[in-house]
Amino acid sequence: MAAFVSESVLNLDKIANPIRIAANGISLVHKKAVDPEWQNIFYDQEGFEMAYSILQNTFDCDIQLKQNVDFTDLDADILNQMKHLILPEKKCPCEIK
Repeated sequence: MAAFVSESVLNLDKIANPIRIAANGISLVHKKAVDPEWQNIFYDQEGFEMAYSILQNTFDCDIQLKQNVDFTDLDADILNQMKHLILPEKKCPCEIK
């Protein structure tokens, strides 16, 4: 469950996920520090490893940063670009291996 701290800040601490959003950027939590609750959403360890690898590869891609926008808009744009790297619009999610 996400809790709104203010109009422009969204606290995701209550949602199990391997991504951390902070005032100075977005990062991927080290694999050994990922919340077990997030790991348990996968069928098995192999599924978790594959999902983490997809995220890790996405963090290694170049992201175009918008200029002169507030941090909330910048973070939203970065996450949107990452989503399109993982799930290109013309590719069905079931085709991702």
